[in-house]
Amino acid sequence: MNPKQTIRPTQLPVDLYEGDDQITVLARLPGVRPEDLEVRLEGDQLTVSATRHEPVPAGEGDHQARALFRELGEAHFSRQIRLRSPIDADGIEARLELGLLQLRLPKAAAARPRVIEVRAG
Repeated sequence: MNPKQTIRPTQLPVDLYEGDDQITVLARLPGVRPEDLEVRLEGDQLTVSATRHEPVPAGEGDHQARALFRELGEAHFSRQIRLRSPIDADGIEARLELGLLQLRLPKAAAARPRVIEVRAG
């Protein structure tokens, strides 16, 4: 068994919710640190990409521990989502907590529903 692995691309599983004022994206990113995560919005295209680095135990002294079995190797996650509503890019909020990324994408004012007042006469 060769414990050496390469970074493998993995499609990022996401949940997408739409309300009147915002779109919410939830994505599972186990073992990913905020500094290894990139969120980009270009036009109507949202891209989330991240790299999970392999946890390697230090071992004793200058000797690294030898891997006997590995399933937690490095992985690259990526997902592109085409959004149906224009987004207010300045209002986007991103939070990564316990391996769950939550993006709040506020809709642009023009994309929000409005009630039109009807006058008599």
